[in-house]
Amino acid sequence: MEILNTNNYDFRIFEIQNPEGTLAPNDTQYIYVLFRPLEAKEYSIDLPIKISDIEGPSPHSHMLKLRGTGYHPEHEDLKPEEVKFYGDLPKCRAYVEEEG
Repeated sequence: MEILNTNNYDFRIFEIQNPEGTLAPNDTQYIYVLFRPLEAKEYSIDLPIKISDIEGPSPHSHMLKLRGTGYHPEHEDLKPEEVKFYGDLPKCRAYVEEEG
């Protein structure tokens, strides 16, 4: 990610909001990412997901590719089409207390 930042005026294009965490078996966790493009171009990074509790050599990692396309707000007609990966992703992050 440092190379991407260096190539973009030391600006964080992708910012991982929850870079660490653990999962219980059969659990789901979302990775929250801020995407802030500076220019009308494509950006991508490989995000390593470290896995340390399964059989085999430990720890190892799985690569997740994050991609995004920036566009100029004055050129809405050139705005890239949104590609939805999954239908059940949350629209936004919200804090819910233990009671609710």
